[in-house]
Amino acid sequence: MTWLGPVSSRGMDAPMYGCEACIAELDRMVRDHFAAKDTAIP
Repeated sequence: MTWLGPVSSRGMDAPMYGCEACIAELDRMVRDHFAAKDTAIP
């Protein structure tokens, strides 16, 4: 497990941890987000 940072939800804060597979999925989601922004028509 790797510490990802603090997370806020419904006014509460907690530390967030993720396993290797979860971190890889989050990384993919971020790359997909920016890839979509790069190809968006203004």
